Amino acid sequence: MFLGAFARALRRADPRASGAAPPAATAAQKYARWKRSLAHFSGWRYTLRLGLGLGVAEALRQRWPSHHLYWIALTVALLTQRQIEAIPVKTTQRALGAALGVIAASLFVAYSPPTWSLVLGVGLLAGVRPLLRARNYLAYSAVMTPLIILILSGGRPLESGVLVDRLIATLVAAVLVISANLIADKALAKVGSPPAAPAAPHKTARRS
Repeated sequence: MFLGAFARALRRADPRASGAAPPAATAAQKYARWKRSLAHFSGWRYTLRLGLGLGVAEALRQRWPSHHLYWIALTVALLTQRQIEAIPVKTTQRALGAALGVIAASLFVAYSPPTWSLVLGVGLLAGVRPLLRARNYLAYSAVMTPLIILILSGGRPLESGVLVDRLIATLVAAVLVISANLIADKALAKVGSPPAAPAAPHKTARRS
């Protein structure tokens, strides 16, 4: 709670966040914009990319039910952004952070710490999470991996197979997000961007 309050104080002190916020659109304006976007492929690409990634993730989970591959769907939902990037920075940082987090969690597996140290570790990781999320997404991802694994383990001994599944699921999800971005980008290039509104004719002055 103390670190969360400290993170909020840092955000309030950030001069970049002190500027005047642009006026928010009304619900009617948002609905009209969304309705117009459905007439073009660009209005559907986020839904198609997310649906494609989640569909493949569910197929992989059904194919190997004994593994913890439901993490693929969770990671795809977290990493799929509305704006298309060929290699999203957030996706790359998430994959690298998960790898570092698996290495850190592996120390718990090798050491087999007592319960009180696990509770202390969960509290420490949860405390620094809001600070890292606002400052460094790579470090945030590295912290979240052992935190989620420790919470889901419920005090039971950690298994190396869970860590390997977590790493594989994150890497597979990153590949799915990047592949969906590339497919949607190529499809959008073939379909073309929505036609622009015709410009108003310019009036030419008569020469005297």
